[in-house]
Amino acid sequence: MKKILLAIILFVILLATGAVFSFFIPKEIFGSAKIEINGAVLDVEVAETPLARSRGLSYREELKDGSGMLFIFDDPGVYGFWMKGMKFPIDIVWISGNEIVAVEENVAPDNGDALYYPPEPVNRVLEIGAGAAKRLKIQDKGKITVIF
Repeated sequence: MKKILLAIILFVILLATGAVFSFFIPKEIFGSAKIEINGAVLDVEVAETPLARSRGLSYREELKDGSGMLFIFDDPGVYGFWMKGMKFPIDIVWISGNEIVAVEENVAPDNGDALYYPPEPVNRVLEIGAGAAKRLKIQDKGKITVIF
């Protein structure tokens, strides 16, 4: 009887602890959307909160073909991006409105000290797997369409 009571108490404590932690940690910090570039459609996660933008693609093992992460900012700016916690190289596409401003190809993972900046203010940044920009023929002054 004591073992059953102890198991029930332990279960209640674990349940309560999980409820507390789940209250403070959002289950879904990323939204989702589709992006059309040069006839190709990509499934992207959307990072539009400070928490989502700071986490980005860090600590993931891979980024599947045809996917990426779109960072959205309320106001145009020259936002710095780092590779802290990254495990694979990416292409960074700097976007203002629906126009591609610049493309930074094959940005390698590092210890997080390097920062990458757009050449002019942007309000969106797309991260895709290294080599995807070349395969999709993404270039400066190209257009993208975001479908939410």
